[in-house]
Amino acid sequence: MPTRLRLLAAAIPALLSAGAAARAQAPAVQAPDASAPNVAVPADSGAAASAACQTISSRTSLHALAGRSIRAIDIVTLAPPPLPVPGAAIVDRLHIRTREGTVRRQLLFAPGDTVDTLAVAESMRRLRRQRYLLDAEVVGTICRGAEGVDLTVTTRDEWSTKPSVQLRASQTSNISLTERNLLGTGREASAQLRSRAGDIGVGVSLSDPWLLGTRVAATFGVSSFHDGGEMYLTLGSRERSVLDRASALLEMASTTRRPPADSAGDQFHRTSADLLLTRRLAVTRFGVSALLFGAEGERAALTAGPESILIGPERVDREFAGVSLGASQRSVRYDTLTWLLPKSPIVDIPLSYEGEALFAVGGDGVTGGPALHADLWSGKAWIPAPGSLFIADLWGSGYLRAGDWEAATARAAVGYYRAAPRGAWWFRAAGERLLRPDPDIRALALEDGVARALPERFRLAEAALSLSAERSVHVHSLSRSWFVDAAAFGAGTSRWDAAAPSPEQVTAGVVGVGLRLAPTKVGRGIARLDVGLPVVASADVRRRPYVAIALTPWMGDGRRRDGRERTR
Repeated sequence: MPTRLRLLAAAIPALLSAGAAARAQAPAVQAPDASAPNVAVPADSGAAASAACQTISSRTSLHALAGRSIRAIDIVTLAPPPLPVPGAAIVDRLHIRTREGTVRRQLLFAPGDTVDTLAVAESMRRLRRQRYLLDAEVVGTICRGAEGVDLTVTTRDEWSTKPSVQLRASQTSNISLTERNLLGTGREASAQLRSRAGDIGVGVSLSDPWLLGTRVAATFGVSSFHDGGEMYLTLGSRERSVLDRASALLEMASTTRRPPADSAGDQFHRTSADLLLTRRLAVTRFGVSALLFGAEGERAALTAGPESILIGPERVDREFAGVSLGASQRSVRYDTLTWLLPKSPIVDIPLSYEGEALFAVGGDGVTGGPALHADLWSGKAWIPAPGSLFIADLWGSGYLRAGDWEAATARAAVGYYRAAPRGAWWFRAAGERLLRPDPDIRALALEDGVARALPERFRLAEAALSLSAERSVHVHSLSRSWFVDAAAFGAGTSRWDAAAPSPEQVTAGVVGVGLRLAPTKVGRGIARLDVGLPVVASADVRRRPYVAIALTPWMGDGRRRDGRERTR
């Protein structure tokens, strides 16, 4: 027996040495590739038992884990990348990271649920849409012999206090300083310098997606100009997902403009209120259809100044109140692109038909007769081939009183986008027709790069067509959020007054070059500096170079009914 013990004692050091050598020769575990949609790798193992675990990471969905029970969900929030400027460390310490509860509220899955790829994909889209987040990823961990899966959702903050510029179809532009993640809660506060039809004012706005900790989302804004002001308020049930059974939204807005006593300028007063309730009807593999119903009202007393450029009546009085009924269709099928913006962020593209139609039937207090308000939008996106995108949209809205349409518009737009080396090709075509627009409408809604080449009296017209083609090239990274692009473009426009006895028409075609301040995150517009030269033009257009500074809104911003733009 002692001999056996001596042999065993002698063998133990040799066994330990062999084990150490084997571990030294074993390949190192590779971290998951965060850019890949789904990656399965061995989890970090410090013991033989944990070597049987695997992790699957994704920025889109977790198909490989579909149907597994969720045991736990951990939230990890990371600070934004350090700023490449002197003193950045001090600024970094002042940053308040997004709270765990703020991220968890965006998730459509919880412990005890099974992994639903649609819920995971929608949750990741919701996180990507938050302008205070730079990135989001979900990781699932499964271990042999253990039931269920553990999920970890990791987000990285974006610097949430920054200036921004917005251009809206309502002829209002904003330069603002906005905090989009107040104390890490997802609440937003903004101070604004606003331009409204050439008038300069100041404003503030507040947005709370979880008012007083409830499911109610609220937004409030107020602006003051030297001749009036604006106010808007929205209250609505916070959308959990496109599959919500029901929702409610109340929108109120007021605009006042009065000239000084010694002048004869515009006198505008418009107040509106809309209550819209949504009830889900059906869910298919393509989308969700819903019933819309509610009530709306508008009071407008609008008188244009004697020097205003108009194509409709100089004075409008309208007191409309009615009951609304309509329907909507929203997509649940999405694909993702990574070539559309600099630095290859994920862009979610809805692939099914979408649209919304709302009709309000009621009466007008001014005429004493019946009235109808129609507000419609429909659109579709296609990815015909890798590296390409095609989008088509239609809009229509207006009031029908005494058998005539007024404050009405019909608009259509198509766009084709194609990936190219270090940039992209962009092709756009749009048309718009106005019918007796209100006197506070001073510009067309369609984007038109030729407008600055036209005489001012032709920039507003009853009918317009525009075409444009552009090749952009990524030149230089200005920051994590912005890229400088160079572009060459060609564009053409034709505008005319269709209802005039002798229609007056202006046509122009230009070529040019420019610089673009292009965002690296979805949802932000593109700032443009263009130098153009008219090469084809009617007699009213001077064929000389021009310089234009403009903003092109993000392509998804206008994909909604015109009526939804009132309080934005």
